[in-house]
Amino acid sequence: MKRKTILMVLLFASIIGSTLSTRLVGVAEGSVASVETIGYQKLWGYECDSFGGDVMVSPVYAEGIRLSDGVKGGWANYWFYMPVGVFTFLDVGVYGKDSGIWGDGADVYVKNWASNSWDYVGSTGKTEGLHVFTVDPANHTSPLTYSYVIRVYAGPDDRYDLWYVDTEYDWVPEADTVLEFSFQPNPTNPGDTVELVGTLTDEYGNPIYWADVEVEYSTNGGITWHYIWTLDTYPLGEFSRTFPAPGAGEYLVRVSYAGSAICNPSSATETLIVQEAWGDYHFRINPWIDVMHIKISGNVIYGIEEVEGFYYDQPVLGWIEGSTFYVFIDFQESPYELMMLVGSTSTLSGNAYRTTDGTSWVGPTSISLTSVSPSSSELSTTGQAAASTVEPESWPPTYHFQLSPFVDVVHLGLDGSVLHGQCDAFSYQDQPVLGYVNANFFIFSVDLPGHFNELSITVGSVSTMSGTMYMTPDGKSVVEPTAITLIPAPP
Repeated sequence: MKRKTILMVLLFASIIGSTLSTRLVGVAEGSVASVETIGYQKLWGYECDSFGGDVMVSPVYAEGIRLSDGVKGGWANYWFYMPVGVFTFLDVGVYGKDSGIWGDGADVYVKNWASNSWDYVGSTGKTEGLHVFTVDPANHTSPLTYSYVIRVYAGPDDRYDLWYVDTEYDWVPEADTVLEFSFQPNPTNPGDTVELVGTLTDEYGNPIYWADVEVEYSTNGGITWHYIWTLDTYPLGEFSRTFPAPGAGEYLVRVSYAGSAICNPSSATETLIVQEAWGDYHFRINPWIDVMHIKISGNVIYGIEEVEGFYYDQPVLGWIEGSTFYVFIDFQESPYELMMLVGSTSTLSGNAYRTTDGTSWVGPTSISLTSVSPSSSELSTTGQAAASTVEPESWPPTYHFQLSPFVDVVHLGLDGSVLHGQCDAFSYQDQPVLGYVNANFFIFSVDLPGHFNELSITVGSVSTMSGTMYMTPDGKSVVEPTAITLIPAPP
């Protein structure tokens, strides 16, 4: 028998479903360190759910019933609604007495939900008192309603007065679960290494360990799913898997936990974005870790620049003049706003110039371009091109030109071959300008504010003060060129 001392007090209480005590228990595979609760419920004899045969009001107990008066047998069913969880101990108690001359006490049964029958658990005997029987929880609590039904039966020879029926149980509450996961990095490129990392916990934050989670993916928005892996969770509820990214596209990925006896199922979905490796040429800008992905259309260079883990998709726009390249990079989230690369197409080397606001500049810094794979992860330790450095002052500007037919006015200073300055228009002011003059050739770039385009280059002749403007909204496309004339303007 597993009856607590405190139960002797509760025998005279009318509270149903009282909690006696709790304790932490370590649960094995696929679960959590959970709280085991000791519960108790009681029903008076007259609180039966149904009855049949020779049943009447008890002349002995005010709250009881008599199941047989020595004429024919009688029975009563007592329906307990149990908490949701896993039961580790279950009993039934029947308090009454048999005053029949030939009686031998009442028989006690519990409902077997698996076989839809009644399992005999014992007899009370004639003696008045509480008679307790231990019950195997398996199959005796309804998996749907968590009901626990006790039947007390007295035969024709019995005169059994039943005062109350009770039950005591130990159970581990069923908990909701929380499943979370992500991909690192995301977005990614085909063939790159990606890690799926996640955690599985209960609603209270306790890790669910040694459990299986299933990973599936869909390419049609979740209409159909395809199995990938089954992963194990570890002591902190964590799970992970490293894999090469598949072909370009968007993949809806679902990770599911089927649940256990004490943990409800849960799932989560995330979208893995695999980008097509953009560009025809891919160069690392040494000595930095910046990588350019570019295309060339005629003389125009355009593309994007990135430093993995720091910034991505910085617009690139440039020009090839003879054997010299001029490339401008619009840093969008860094101390510098604009960088210019000037170099030889044959040696792929040259110099870099950077500016924060166009009024001054840093350089030249010797650079070389090294061809890399589209998803190269090679890193040096020499930092990023966008890193902060003190700039020398070289201002105010010497030249002022309207970029006709636009209303934009550039204010330019010329330091050797380096052009630098700012650009003003109706809707923006002080946009950084950086450029280069080589004999009769000039080129400069304006870091536009992003209303429609992010970056422009103007390429032209010093002798005619005219040329062509190219603009890009994102580095991956170039708008139609516009013929430009530089008209002297007031400061």
